[in-house]
Amino acid sequence: MKKLYVLAALLLLQLPAIASINYGDRTNKFMSPPPDCELLTPASATATTGNAAAAIDGNAGTRWESAAEDPQSFTVDMGALVDINTITFDWETANAKAYNRLGSVNGTDWTLIEAFTNMPVGERTDISEAINAQYQYLKMEGIARNTPYGYSIWEFNVCSTAIEIPDCEPIMAASATATTGNAALAIDNNPATRWESAAEDPQNLTVDLGELQFVNEVSIVWEVANAKDYNLSGSVNGTDWVLIASMTDMAAGARTDLIDDINAEYQYLRMEGLTRTTPYGYSIWGFKVCGGMTEQPVECIPVDAISAVGSSGNGALAIDDDPVTRWESEFTDAQNLLVDMGEVKMVESVMIYWEAANAKDYNLEGTTDGVVWTTIESLTNMAEGERTDI
Repeated sequence: MKKLYVLAALLLLQLPAIASINYGDRTNKFMSPPPDCELLTPASATATTGNAAAAIDGNAGTRWESAAEDPQSFTVDMGALVDINTITFDWETANAKAYNRLGSVNGTDWTLIEAFTNMPVGERTDISEAINAQYQYLKMEGIARNTPYGYSIWEFNVCSTAIEIPDCEPIMAASATATTGNAALAIDNNPATRWESAAEDPQNLTVDLGELQFVNEVSIVWEVANAKDYNLSGSVNGTDWVLIASMTDMAAGARTDLIDDINAEYQYLRMEGLTRTTPYGYSIWGFKVCGGMTEQPVECIPVDAISAVGSSGNGALAIDDDPVTRWESEFTDAQNLLVDMGEVKMVESVMIYWEAANAKDYNLEGTTDGVVWTTIESLTNMAEGERTDI
């Protein structure tokens, strides 16, 4: 959720004429950008009326002022596509009661960043944070004014921090296929080549890792023609699919989507494009997969079980310390596996190494007498495929 900061909201019983207000020293009057924000310098600014350049000149004593009528717009050109995290408007008393902030990669197709309604009268600073998208153009679309005068902005600031992808162990894809287009270009590790689909919905890109792999993260480096709505799914066999993440109402423009904390085993990963942000096809520069071993408990002292009984099947095979043998139940729900440790033990962690035929929903319970059971954890909607639950 985006945060809105409002400073110095002056509720005036009678608004004096703009020309009669004494603004005094404006050096430290307004909220500065967040400390971890890298200020960007816009290339230019235009507006429906007035001198737009006065709002991006770095001078807190000059301002853009529009004509005294609705609607009015103020547009900033960053000069190139940039990663944008925060936008700050320092409003003069003659400000917007209702307005929209929009972003665009081409100056033609606009994405709503945030809508402001019923904003207070008086000098104030409005901040949109956690935008995390790439735009070249930013627009203030004034809908309604708070005063009889025009819209007036002292300063417009843009902050950026490059989108970071955490370090991870790369998994090389064996191949890729798609409903249309050359899917191999999305996994060739060449940042200058890209997969582009036909210009219609839906479209799929499927990546084959060659074998079952433990997957932690997937990052999709999108070109400007990207997905507004899409699903990322995983499969152990290329037939049965598990939904990993559903991405909706994503920003237009070149961007990188990082889906992390997957922590499951898959051989196949699929991007299922549902809706595009542009009239063109889906376009991906790079589809990257990261993996690693399942994290094990720290300083864990194994407790040997003396027996294990399943509601069906040979439960003893789950505690024989042989990684190639396994307990397998009948093909019905519900099923139980009961492990007896011989006496009451202090238990800190339990690890279950599942084969591909595993539990989607299950409970882990404990008892001291075999009669009264306590639920330790309820696990629901768990991933398909070989996995380790801790």
